[in-house]
Amino acid sequence: MRPHTAGSFFGVGSTGDDATHPLVGRSAELARLSHVLRRPLPAGVAISGDAGIGKTRLLAELANRAVKDGWAVESVTGAVSISSMPMGALTQLIPNKPPTFSDPAQFLAAIRDEFLRRHVGDRLLLVIDDAPRLDTVSAQFVAQLAVMGYCLVAYTARTGEPLAPPIEALARDQIVDEIVLGPLADSDIEVLIGTALEGPVDPVGL
Repeated sequence: MRPHTAGSFFGVGSTGDDATHPLVGRSAELARLSHVLRRPLPAGVAISGDAGIGKTRLLAELANRAVKDGWAVESVTGAVSISSMPMGALTQLIPNKPPTFSDPAQFLAAIRDEFLRRHVGDRLLLVIDDAPRLDTVSAQFVAQLAVMGYCLVAYTARTGEPLAPPIEALARDQIVDEIVLGPLADSDIEVLIGTALEGPVDPVGL
């Protein structure tokens, strides 16, 4: 399967230096992302912070870097509209839903096998934007992939929003690294605005 680019996931533009929204003021976080891509599986990263702080942008940067390094990248976006629907998020990954099993464990195994069949021999990164919006079955699926080392898992979560227990356990069991984003420094905000406006910004006017 041809790897996706992060731009197609999150609408942040093309990969690399041409990204629509430049990433500034996150050198420490970028270094940690590079480390995550070198970790042996099972591994992953959780990116948390307040709304609008740049979680999705940083997740897209991880996906871009993975694609450039030869990884296959799959994505899921959590949403309120599907959070109460069993397998709601998984429909983004599994176009052909396997037959229903009375045993939930058998059902998840069938979904897993269908998903992994597309990525035999791939280094696989699964990115989940807005993980607190995953339905319970999808959360179990993601956690199973991570714990069993089938793929590297990366997700975003808004500070204070509860995660499904299987996802929460990934951090508790130290399978995923946790990156907590804080506000950008004023100087970084000036650079960001200046880049968007294609010119220098007078800090007095901010």
